[in-house]
Amino acid sequence: MITENPKIKLYEADSSALNRGVGGQIPIFISPTMNNSPVPDIITYTNYTDAAKLTSAGGIGTDESNILLPILKDFFEESLKVNNDDIGVPNVHVKDLGTSVPGTATPWINAIEEVKIKDDVQVEAYIFQKPSGANAEAVTALTNSIIGIMTSVAESLKTEAGKGKLRIAYFTILGFTEEELKELTKTANTSKIQESRVYLMAPESFGKRLARICTAPYYDEPGYYAYRSVKPGTFTERTDAAEESLREAGIVFDHDEKTNSAIYPKINLCVATSYAKGDNRPLDSLLHVRRNVDQLVREAVDIVYAQLKRRETAGYLSDTQADLDLLVHEKVDAGYMKKDTSISVVEDENAPEKLTLITHAYPVNITGLIEMTTYIH
Repeated sequence: MITENPKIKLYEADSSALNRGVGGQIPIFISPTMNNSPVPDIITYTNYTDAAKLTSAGGIGTDESNILLPILKDFFEESLKVNNDDIGVPNVHVKDLGTSVPGTATPWINAIEEVKIKDDVQVEAYIFQKPSGANAEAVTALTNSIIGIMTSVAESLKTEAGKGKLRIAYFTILGFTEEELKELTKTANTSKIQESRVYLMAPESFGKRLARICTAPYYDEPGYYAYRSVKPGTFTERTDAAEESLREAGIVFDHDEKTNSAIYPKINLCVATSYAKGDNRPLDSLLHVRRNVDQLVREAVDIVYAQLKRRETAGYLSDTQADLDLLVHEKVDAGYMKKDTSISVVEDENAPEKLTLITHAYPVNITGLIEMTTYIH
């Protein structure tokens, strides 16, 4: 029986790695796979079939204990283009941590440095797992260890952002309850994570949720879009109070959005762990705000970098400033930034190989200013 109206579906690869309405944001997955001899190099996949092979055949292994494999499957299912104007993801990268556990931080800390070599990445995805049968004491120790790793990632992201290399990290802990997740961001705790480039997510449907984010336009809240591959009624029903508690804790989760007789499976709201600061939460604790500003700076860096190669006359600096003014005008005209947004380029008098970008961004759908200083050598 035909249950679907006739339509045309086009599946095509996106060539652009940057999310400018054509190409989706490219992720790198940092995760154990339970492979005893993981491939030491970062592996790139354009489809799930290539990933779901033995390591000897270029895959990440097919054992049932492989925690990354089902997450990749979910990611590729959700990122598949259904309509021609959908945003897609051209490829993903994987850093296989083998049998590493978060209780031993060294492999994770090493991976933080290794994944920097992939210039096309805008998304870092870290997957941890709670050991089976862990008691309360073990969960507390695991939580503290994970917070330490997340803090190291946050510090690295801040340093790289100052160089114009802009990424956001997403974490999940398989096996953690929602109450255990909330302990990681709780303001009252001595050990906690509250950073605007660090997102903590419920473990269910992590791969699909990450794909939903990667395929959302940078200027929109990803929760505005319904899932492509999830049917209504799939997600856990929560009370309004339970949803608010998770959101206020800076945890991202899914729900069925109900409007009259229609049901749409969506992300509730993409909030950073810094959202847990409550009355002191920063302006960029909402994902669409952080990504919007990042994209503005990313495009500004592309413009300014050329100035490093064309130093024949002082007039070139003013030409570069004019290019930046035009970029800001285009963003304001498109409705992504407010009119008071500005980007200035400054040349270091003592170091001609160094340019500084000073960004004052007023994204739409937010009241306030986000400032960034970027150094380009």
